[in-house]
Amino acid sequence: MRTPPLTIVALAVALLTGCAGETDVDPNADLGGGATALHRAAASDQAETIVSLLDAGAHVDARADNGQTPLMIAASLDNEDAVLALLDGGADPLISNPKLEGMTALHYAAWQGGTDALAVLLDAGVDIDLVDGRETTAIMYTTFLGQPEAAALLIARGCDLNHRDNDGMTALFWARYHEFPEIAEAIENAGGVE
Repeated sequence: MRTPPLTIVALAVALLTGCAGETDVDPNADLGGGATALHRAAASDQAETIVSLLDAGAHVDARADNGQTPLMIAASLDNEDAVLALLDGGADPLISNPKLEGMTALHYAAWQGGTDALAVLLDAGVDIDLVDGRETTAIMYTTFLGQPEAAALLIARGCDLNHRDNDGMTALFWARYHEFPEIAEAIENAGGVE
């Protein structure tokens, strides 16, 4: 029998008060769209709830129907505490989303400008030049939506500015193409070529 979906608050209360065993709460219950309470806690930057859910048996790398893991969600929202809690709980930062060309948590953070999440992921040892299924790197993702702070962090950390994606384009090309002159200038000043 499938446990009926619960709100994250009800699930967290059950887990935090030790009532989960008495009420047969499933920390991996589908709360809609394949998302679990862990996905919701990651989106809300609720590190304590994440730890409780993991202690109760939540799958740290569970995928929602859209292919996202809790770590991808936390990284895309720049939820630093959630990213730390998920990594501490064993989340795999190298898992990619097959529904979005193989994006990883690093790519989500760069795409959305999450400098705190980027720093945590890089400090945890994630390769700064990790590629997705199109050979796109994090610095390239910063150029798609115009994320100058994230680009500056990646440049300062020594990313490969001249890596070419599957189309043969570099980060400088994409910054100019998407008309983000501040990012283009920073890339060029750091030695990037088109």
